[in-house]
Parts: sequence; structure tokens; C-alpha cells
Amino acid sequence: MSSFTPHRTGRRAGFSASLRTEWAAFLSVRGRVFAMAASVLVTVSLGLLIAGGARSTCVTGKGEGPCPAPLVGPDGTAVSDKYYFVHQPLTGDGSITARVSDLTGQIRLPDVVPGVRNVMEGAVPWAKAGLLVRQSLKQGTPYAAVMLTGAHGVRMQHDYIHDVAGGPHNGPQWLRLTRSGDTITGYESDDGQAWSEVGTVKLAGLPETVEIGLFATSPGALWDMAQAFAQATATFDHIDLKGADGRWRHDDVGVAMESDGKTPHHPGGAVESGDKLIVTGGR
Repeated sequence: MSSFTPHRTGRRAGFSASLRTEWAAFLSVRGRVFAMAASVLVTVSLGLLIAGGARSTCVTGKGEGPCPAPLVGPDGTAVSDKYYFVHQPLTGDGSITARVSDLTGQIRLPDVVPGVRNVMEGAVPWAKAGLLVRQSLKQGTPYAAVMLTGAHGVRMQHDYIHDVAGGPHNGPQWLRLTRSGDTITGYESDDGQAWSEVGTVKLAGLPETVEIGLFATSPGALWDMAQAFAQATATFDHIDLKGADGRWRHDDVGVAMESDGKTPHHPGGAVESGDKLIVTGGR
């Protein structure tokens, strides 16, 4: 895995130790319970870093055939850029503020009864929901995001391989993301009044108009070395967008299609309810 942005050294060390602990726990129970995929090598991407060997054929919405070229991020790293995004275009400087009041989801477990899907409510440790600025909706483009995770607190991540730890929160949390030119800064708050900076990044060459909004995504669950379905659902409230005043646009970025080429496979979605937005996303 490529290097992380070395901010907040003390927290970074704890993050590495946490990863080693989770991976060791997975190895100790392999074959009888599931572990979470993001505990392996995929912890810091907005979607998932691609891991594993190359395959010569793939099944897509058009049937079986040659695998497409891997999607790559800004530095050439292979990535899987998939999430549900509720967004607006932002021209020039601006910001978005919202509270993640709830983060849950669904996790596929090994079937107890053969042929009967076993799905439980919950969010995997690296399920993510938060605020996002990105160059465009094109997969693999530069982005910066501040987010609440399932079990790893607040994080600020950018360009798929960079991660900065915020506070160790696992309950409702206020988030803010600001843009000033090429500089994106993420903040967190317990009450929406007193704010702490999580991190600042510079996205070189950011265009005048970008996409800004709220997102949700989740890596899959991993059991017996097979990835299984997992999804994250976040409730956002107290949403305040500065610099843009259009209508929300909804996009399931990177969603795959079933073999008929028309039906989305594990689609995400968003529901607007009063001043709340409930956003669901996953692989």
C-alpha cells in the first residue's frame, strides 16, 4: 500500500496498531466467522483499493468477456471508486456543514440455512459517511472528504490513499468541509459550535466548478477469504451549503449492473425527509 499523509503522528501510530490487531483477529478465526474487508489493505480509499491477483475474464452487464483495464487514481494506484453521492455544483469557494446523526447498514453473513440469505443490521468498521468535494463524477478523479466511520472515528481522506485521523467518535458528529481555491479543509464538532480541524489538503489543478455534497459507502464483509455484501446508511441533518444553492442531484457512482445490463447490483439511494437526507451506499 502506498504511504499515508503523516499528520497527527500519535493517532497514526494507534491506527497502524489497530490494523495489525484486526488482521491478527481475522487470521485467528478464519473459516468460522467473518471479518471486515477494510481491515486488510483497503482501509483508506473512498471506495476500495483493488487487491488480489489479475483475472483474465470477468462477468459484466454484457456477459462474460475480457476484464476491463483497472481503474486508477490520480497517482496511478488501482482503485474501486464506488459510493452514493447527493451533490451540487460549487463554483469558486464555499463549504458544506452537516451532522451525521446516525450510521448503520446491512452486513451479509454466512448462510445458516442453505440458500436463505443471512443479513444483519449494522455497519462494518470502515463503513463511511460524510462530506465530499471532488473534481467531477468521473471515477478515479481527485477528491477530499471528511467522514464518520463505523468504528474508526472521524477521518479525513483524499485521493484514495491518504488518511488523517480525527476524534474517536462512534455517535452523532458534526462535520464541515471548506474549499478555498485548491485547498480543502475538514472539521469536526460535537455540538456544531466548537470546531476542530481534522486536516487540510491541496488538490492541485482543481477546476473552478467542482461537485460538493454528502456520500455513503462501505467495503464488503470478508469471511473465509470471500467478500460479501455490506452497505452503509447515514442520516444527515442540519445541512448548510454555502456557495451553491441549486437542487440536490443523486448519483450512484460506480454501481455495477446485473447480467441483464439494466438492473443495478446492490444499488444505493437517498431519501429527502424534511431537513434530513438519508443516504445509502456500498459496493
